[in-house]
Amino acid sequence: MKNENIEISVIMYVYNNGNCIKHAIESILSQTFPLFELIIINDASNDNSKNIIDSYDDRRIYIVNNNENIGKYKSINHGVDISKGKYIAIMEADIIAFPKRLQIQYDYLEKNRNVLAIGSSAENYDGNLKKSIPYSYEDILFSLLSDNKVFHSSLFVRIEKLRDVGNYNENFND
Repeated sequence: MKNENIEISVIMYVYNNGNCIKHAIESILSQTFPLFELIIINDASNDNSKNIIDSYDDRRIYIVNNNENIGKYKSINHGVDISKGKYIAIMEADIIAFPKRLQIQYDYLEKNRNVLAIGSSAENYDGNLKKSIPYSYEDILFSLLSDNKVFHSSLFVRIEKLRDVGNYNENFND
């Protein structure tokens, strides 16, 4: 992607997700929005994740293989540090993104310059709702008092704002 303008850096954290990572990668590679890079951080998986990741020959993919397991948020921060896009899209290896995910989120933040980050709902593979984000700003603020209602793998954020706060707190627990 050296000669293309990268608008979105998709960061995918992987740890022993060999049973589902192919579907997650394919769902990003088939996005309708073309100007992205996919940074896959393999956190020293000891299953077949690395073999599956290495089987892709796509110039949009940048692979980082950690020599030892350093944890999710430290790995994601490394992805943020090397990303080239003006937006970060978080993607986890056990999730399938809808084909227009990046386009819809990109368009929204481009039109709403005062919004720093957005997310969405998610569905389990069997169609059951996994998590849902409250719809109003007030509902979101109220919900944060008891539980974070934002589905992490749907996070789409302006990179400069994430960097302004020092990226992820690496002491978070999964």
